[in-house]
Amino acid sequence: MALFRRRPRSGASDATVTATTEAIGRFWSWWHATGADQLAQAIDGRTVETLAPVVAEQVEAIDAELSWELSPGGGRSRHLLVVSPGGNPALRATARRWLLAAPPPDDVWSYADSRQPVADLDGLVLGLDGTEIAPGEVEVAAHVTRATVDVTVYHPAFAGLDQAQRMQAAFLVLDWVLGENAVETWVGEIATTTVKPLDPIPVIGLRTVVDHLQTEYTDDEGDPVWSMLTGELVGGTPVIASFQMPLRAATAPQFDTWVQVTVPFTDRTPEGFPGPESLPELRHLEDHLVDRLGHSGRLVAHQTHGGVRLMHFYVDRATPAADQLRAAVTGWRQGRVEVTAQHDPSWEQVAHLRG
Repeated sequence: MALFRRRPRSGASDATVTATTEAIGRFWSWWHATGADQLAQAIDGRTVETLAPVVAEQVEAIDAELSWELSPGGGRSRHLLVVSPGGNPALRATARRWLLAAPPPDDVWSYADSRQPVADLDGLVLGLDGTEIAPGEVEVAAHVTRATVDVTVYHPAFAGLDQAQRMQAAFLVLDWVLGENAVETWVGEIATTTVKPLDPIPVIGLRTVVDHLQTEYTDDEGDPVWSMLTGELVGGTPVIASFQMPLRAATAPQFDTWVQVTVPFTDRTPEGFPGPESLPELRHLEDHLVDRLGHSGRLVAHQTHGGVRLMHFYVDRATPAADQLRAAVTGWRQGRVEVTAQHDPSWEQVAHLRG
């Protein structure tokens, strides 16, 4: 597996969404014209390093901090081209927009926007300052809570590494085992230890754990399922929340902007929840907003308390989705609806609902 990354040039300004979209278009124009054939020939001729600067220039034109790598296509194609955020949450949306603009996969090329799992760990060795770690020898303690698995990573060689090196090794090994997207979607806390855990499992066993989570928490289309919780706010106000699980940005990274729609309602129960007159109206409004968004965003959660429903949307800021939501609430007759939008590529605004 080859990994290539360009350092950002000093003084480079952040690209606007429009400029990024245009750069993505130019990348795929180059790819169709010459890039795909040239890179395939370079791989076959084992001269990738000579073409790497050309590919890097095309990727850097989208964003200087994006990473790219090549690997076998895993049965889908001969080669896989990956353009990933390189661990930077702010670039997940850019990488996904690049992927959404990609051509359909064929016998030669397929595409991904995150590092893929390695099929066979045998023979892989991770070197850190002279210390070698074979991923197949790594063990973990895994603790599952609802749609998340917390992982403590152990290898005997960790005793000779500092904390930063151990964490670097842990992240790299988890990416190799699960793939970058699965780590971001299903793995919660990641820790390391220099003492062998009680009842550890081989790191490769995490694939089975994640498979079980995917089966339980995604539907037939691969989308997150919905869950509901009840509780109390500070001060004792009852609250009910419905939300997607897993509630992670990696499930739809192109939706990088949080939009909260605050909807008051007049018919309320003593607990502050919608009564029989307001409930169907709220459901109708919710359906209307979802329909207006189409593929430009999604409703990921809503909370209800004290006569107010907070609808949490995430939308693609490269589209007019936020303005569409603002326009779509003007007909609500049970109070003044407020719409707030904020760039939030890590989905931190709904972190309190992840459990």
